[in-house]
Amino acid sequence: MFPQATTSEPSGRRDTPAQLVMMKWVAATMFIVGGCTSATGVLITQTTSQAKVAQGVGAAVLVLIGLVVLVTAPRRRVIEAAMLTSIAILGVSMAMLNPVGMMPFFFLWPIVYAAYFCSTRMLVTAFSLMVVAVGAGVAASPHIATKLDTFEGTVVSVGLMGALVAVMQRRERDLRRELEDAARTDPLTGLLNRRGLGPSLTQHLADAVHAQSSLSLVMLDLDHFKRFNDTHGHLEGDIALQRLAAVLRAEAGPRDLVSRFGGEEFAVVLRRSGPADALAYARGVAARLAREQIDESMRLSVSCGICSADLDPEASVDVLVARADEALYAAKAAGRRRAAWWTADGLVIDGDAFATLRAAA
Repeated sequence: MFPQATTSEPSGRRDTPAQLVMMKWVAATMFIVGGCTSATGVLITQTTSQAKVAQGVGAAVLVLIGLVVLVTAPRRRVIEAAMLTSIAILGVSMAMLNPVGMMPFFFLWPIVYAAYFCSTRMLVTAFSLMVVAVGAGVAASPHIATKLDTFEGTVVSVGLMGALVAVMQRRERDLRRELEDAARTDPLTGLLNRRGLGPSLTQHLADAVHAQSSLSLVMLDLDHFKRFNDTHGHLEGDIALQRLAAVLRAEAGPRDLVSRFGGEEFAVVLRRSGPADALAYARGVAARLAREQIDESMRLSVSCGICSADLDPEASVDVLVARADEALYAAKAAGRRRAAWWTADGLVIDGDAFATLRAAA
């Protein structure tokens, strides 16, 4: 019933399985390819037996880490620990190789990885470790003649590249989040749209089942909205939808979900609310609409359909929506400006309650 929603990166750095898998494969590739590339230096670069052994051992360790990352379940802490370990290995290699060759530029790999995949704190940690590793490696190496230049060039070049990647990645993340928010929000009312409601309703329903608490879905429809548009024009029709959206938000709780389901139909998810609470909400919306200080010809009324998850804890989101929608159409068929809701005995229609509220206002 709901369109398939894309999975976005949640706030607080809670990773999705797809993100962790991507981190794992990129890290494993980085270690294995880096280790194999480093191993070629044993044959074509290093000039002493000690340096060849050091580079061979370092390359083997990198490949081994890559294989471990590859065969284990993807976990952020494990991958980040492996990344920090690789920085330490590179620092030791700098101290023992003869010549050092291109080894300083291998620090780019873990730093760029941290800049793209990790938090700012982890990037700062990785960069700080890199500064220490480069400094220690340069200081301990008897084969680096221009120690200060090597240290400065490595730290500045790698740090600048890491910062650039981090800025670009965070810009990309912000743009992606903006696009995702736009995709799940109705531009006219600012409410969730049908695409945005689906995942949130699924989570709310799962939470309610887990906590054994109540949850109700209220489907609302503006009465005779086509006639309203034909009489007053589509601009006033848009304003009418915005007016109803404001009322729905005002009557809802801070953690309830308010959405424009489509056209003049709206859906409200009420947490910790059974059928009686949902009916009280629907009547509150009707009463607030009835109290609007507005020309009588512009006055709005709604029909509502209610279904509570309490009636069937095993019911899926689609079943909940279908039942609420069925109740809504029953309310409309009974004359509109009223609510219908499901009980254990079947569907009940509120005879004339909304009209009474309007008269009282």
